[in-house]
Amino acid sequence: MLTPKKFFLLEFNNGEMVLLNLTPNKKYEILDVVIVPDELKSIFK
Repeated sequence: MLTPKKFFLLEFNNGEMVLLNLTPNKKYEILDVVIVPDELKSIFK
């Protein structure tokens, strides 16, 4: 069975975006941080 994943997108005032991969429980610990490349930012807007 696949474990559900939780992600959170942070967008900064300078236009940078960071995608956080969080634990699936209520503690919301950060598992991974991915900087969103410029060519993929339009997907999230």
